Amino acid sequence: MNIYSPSPSRVPSKNSPHCQPVQVHQPTRRRHLGTGLLSLLVLLTLPVVVQAQFIYTTNNGAITITRYTGTGDDVTIPDTTNGLPVTSIGQYAFSSHTSLTNVTIPHGIVNIEDYAFSQCFGLASASIPNSLTNIGVGAFYSCISLATITIPSGVISIGDYAFSACMRLPSVTIPPGVIRIGDSAFSGCTSLTIVSVPSSVISIGNCAFSVAFGGIYGASGNNSLVTITVDPENLNYSSVDGVLFNKSQTTLLQYPAGKLGASYTISNSVTSIAGYAFYGSVSLTNITIPSSVTELGDQAFAECNNLTLVVLPNSVINIGNGAFFFCKSLTTVTIPDGVTSIGDYAFYGCASLTDITIPSSVTNIGSSAFVTSAWGGAYGFTGSSRLAAIMVDLENTNYSSAGGVLFNKNQTTIIQYPAGKVEADYTVPSTVTSIGDYAFYGCTSLTNITIPGTITRIEDYAFSECTNLIRATIPDSVTNIGDAAFYECKSLATVTIPDGVTNIGHFAFYYCTSLTGLYFNGNAPSLDSSDAFDGANNATVYYLPGTTGWGPTFGGRPTALWVPYN
Repeated sequence: MNIYSPSPSRVPSKNSPHCQPVQVHQPTRRRHLGTGLLSLLVLLTLPVVVQAQFIYTTNNGAITITRYTGTGDDVTIPDTTNGLPVTSIGQYAFSSHTSLTNVTIPHGIVNIEDYAFSQCFGLASASIPNSLTNIGVGAFYSCISLATITIPSGVISIGDYAFSACMRLPSVTIPPGVIRIGDSAFSGCTSLTIVSVPSSVISIGNCAFSVAFGGIYGASGNNSLVTITVDPENLNYSSVDGVLFNKSQTTLLQYPAGKLGASYTISNSVTSIAGYAFYGSVSLTNITIPSSVTELGDQAFAECNNLTLVVLPNSVINIGNGAFFFCKSLTTVTIPDGVTSIGDYAFYGCASLTDITIPSSVTNIGSSAFVTSAWGGAYGFTGSSRLAAIMVDLENTNYSSAGGVLFNKNQTTIIQYPAGKVEADYTVPSTVTSIGDYAFYGCTSLTNITIPGTITRIEDYAFSECTNLIRATIPDSVTNIGDAAFYECKSLATVTIPDGVTNIGHFAFYYCTSLTGLYFNGNAPSLDSSDAFDGANNATVYYLPGTTGWGPTFGGRPTALWVPYN
């Protein structure tokens, strides 16, 4: 799961986790040389608004357009070239042509390949012929101005992310004959109001109609989709009151994020709530889950921003990754005895939760499951949390708590210090040998932390966003300071780095704006990159006489000789 906002260059790949913004580099375009393939750059004289330039290949007597090189905003693709039919629009052929506003695709085109029109931000309309049978992966991904499109009756397959993040697309008709609707095919289409699934569809991918993935904008939270209907003759899917299920209604697949109503009761026929099923359903304030449900899928209720109360039945065994991610209003949740696994980021960003009790049955707690004061991309850093205590049933054989702080059973690893604890000082117990990733993330009440000599590594993001932390005592036993370990600890004034530290990670002291001195007791450690002290613009790096590896700057900060007793 990405915690930081995706950059504008990110596009989903065919192999990326569904509904996740993933960095994908556009492939180098190969020059097609050899028998049967001819790569030409031609100027085609067409009866259209502009003369359109194309790069194309020929294969088995048919043309594939591989790149549009013109600058026109209204383009008609030819149906023939040099007497050969144009049958395909190739991968990335028009991708990122932001000036393109309209495209007319001729009869004879059977395939729009992967990412063909992806990130054509100005594309408002596309005329697609009845000859088309396949719409590829991400074919119109993030065409944010696309306001009208008709999927022709010949189409059999709509690829993964095909229309993802087409935020202005108000309606779409999926014609009879479509067999497959890919993963996230219409995710992030926040203007869609109604989707109708025909009887021919045998496969609907994960997050096909979810608000979850809004391309470069992330989840917008303003989805207009209020109902998903399914042809009663469909043998694989059904809908009840606009909610999408499998045919037997044992799996709830998609609750339309724009559906009105503060409360929803899940049918007792349901045994599984699919990943992203309720993602971004901002009208919901409470939900009733029946005792038939055993599993909550990944991000099942993520970003249900107004959800205040959830009662999980005793039948639930697994709480998926990010199941309640950024449910900012959730005040109460009871984890029943029977749950064995709580996934990564399960309650991440749930800033209104006051306490959590882990039952004896839990054998796995994922990374950052209870980081409630958190960074959430478009939401930024929440900066506050009410979570004051994480309690663990004494009979749990894997986890324990002391003073409301979550540890493994023998208390050698501190897993989570609740971000809402109000104490200013904390001394890590001497039994602890490892401070976990994000263990103190966003603990804004902390001003002083004492770390025992049993610790050898400060893990990634361990004290990140502890914005009032003034002093952190790092013991001589520490050899490694992880990525973003003290990220944006804006009150931290000075830090002494022991001589045993051999490595400092990316952004370790990023934007520690009050930091004036970094005092090194040993030789210069290795830096994972030059960004370790980015934003710590007032800091000077001090080193002892006789130590080695120092230059006029270190990690972009000026250096100076340190003589402690003079």
